[in-house]
Amino acid sequence: MKKIDIKNKISAEKALKHKDFNKVLSKYNRLRRPFYRSPKFLSMVAVSTIVIMLIFMVDEKKAYSNGSYTAAYHSPIGIPVEHELIKLTIEKDKPIQVITNGGTLINIPENTLVDSAGNLVTGKVDLKYRDFLDQKEVFLSGVPMNYDSNGVNMNFKSGGMFEMLAYQNENPLFIADDKKVKVDLASMQVEDDYNIYYLSPDEKKWVYKNRDKDGFTKEEIAKVEESLKGHPKNLNKQNLKAEKDRLNDSLRNIHQQAPADPIKLDVNKHSFDIKADFNEFPILNAFKKVKFQVSDNDKNFHPKYAEHQWYDVNIEKAKIQNEYTVCFSDYVKSVCFDVVPVFEGENFEKAKAMHEALYNNFLANVDSLEEYQKELRKQLAKEAEELAEMERLALIKEREMQRLALIEEKEIQRQEKERQKQLQEMAEVNKKIYREFEINKFGVWNSDRPQLLPSEQKTTPRFVDNQQQEINVDRAFLVMLDKNTVINFYAADLANGLPYNPGENYTLWTVIPEKNAVGIVSNKQFQTINNQSSTTLNMELISYEDFKKLSTQELMNI
Repeated sequence: MKKIDIKNKISAEKALKHKDFNKVLSKYNRLRRPFYRSPKFLSMVAVSTIVIMLIFMVDEKKAYSNGSYTAAYHSPIGIPVEHELIKLTIEKDKPIQVITNGGTLINIPENTLVDSAGNLVTGKVDLKYRDFLDQKEVFLSGVPMNYDSNGVNMNFKSGGMFEMLAYQNENPLFIADDKKVKVDLASMQVEDDYNIYYLSPDEKKWVYKNRDKDGFTKEEIAKVEESLKGHPKNLNKQNLKAEKDRLNDSLRNIHQQAPADPIKLDVNKHSFDIKADFNEFPILNAFKKVKFQVSDNDKNFHPKYAEHQWYDVNIEKAKIQNEYTVCFSDYVKSVCFDVVPVFEGENFEKAKAMHEALYNNFLANVDSLEEYQKELRKQLAKEAEELAEMERLALIKEREMQRLALIEEKEIQRQEKERQKQLQEMAEVNKKIYREFEINKFGVWNSDRPQLLPSEQKTTPRFVDNQQQEINVDRAFLVMLDKNTVINFYAADLANGLPYNPGENYTLWTVIPEKNAVGIVSNKQFQTINNQSSTTLNMELISYEDFKKLSTQELMNI
């Protein structure tokens, strides 16, 4: 189609000049019957009506989808928190209530669940539910806990997180647009400074929904903590913690003192023995039948030293395991070099027999201490859990008493009796704080508070096991003991320094796939870093299976 360029407005006179009124009248006579009364028009109207009705019928229902059903959150050690399978029977026009094994309440209103085509669902339904209430469960979930707040990288302090999905005949179900499912999450956290978030699989980020209004104020918590300070449980926990720290130090020391395997003399390397008056130098008695082979790492030794007469000798442990530093002096000069004790001939065979006896005794001591350590961890975990439970129940009772004080005098006795009954039931059934969610989608929901990452100080970590063998770490998790927070770091992050705030309590969990183990750095080691630019962190290695079996409190006490 060509464009028509209209440059000047045509005058009425010119327009009338070209009008043929006879022709116009002729056309009018042919069209005197209105078009809308013609059979052709009526048939078109009928077809159009059917098309419009069909369009309206299709638009009545919405096609549902939810990426949460295909989103995968992988446990860093391949052992996820398992779903609880809850089997339901949905009836039309009837609500349903579910109580999970952990005490969470799920209320599904009537006519809420639909299939992907928007059809209301009745009959057998499978609900898959799991919650993540503490640091260990957050770690095992594989759910990302980082949060971007206007370009600022933050991490969640969790008040409780859960995942819920629904199926019928293995097909995903959905929540109808005009409905919401209420979830009263049985949380372990009592603070009142959390928000509600949904993990959007489409946007691949946490989406803020609303304020979490439950929990206890800082003033209420401080009041209860003060009242429990002198409680015998709290004092016993402090004593157990001191004993645990002492035992960990003993274990670390005994591992470092493991008897070294005897080494056979290598005739191709420089070696020497010491001829001395052993009465004058009693420290050398232990080395009577020992030769000293110059370490491969030493740069100071020269064979001519054997031709000189020395008047004093000193032997000390070197920095490298199983090596020694020998220093000779003639009161004018001194020479020092690193050596390895070695044996030859029958002395080597005798040394092997002696080493076997010493090593068996060493293993027996280690086993004994490690058994004691396991029992101590369990006892400390039990004391900590009982103290935390006392704190929660005291807070519940304190809040309840405040509420009762506001009731009119004539209602106090009746209300108090009823509430005391509810309080007792709450303590017996779940002993937790409820956090309210009203969800319009299945998937992962969180009661959380974004907080800045630790940033006051940094240290470049070097990781070793109890035998001082270096371990390369590709992934580590900084666990904040007092804030229910887990922060994920990769090797590139650690190369830039591990951030921390002095005075806060941490432990560190490292993933070591080649050993199928989790390496754990204790809180006590964090307290001794003291603004060092680099530090060596000793790890205790726990197998994946043992990590899953140990309680969170036991892991905190390593």
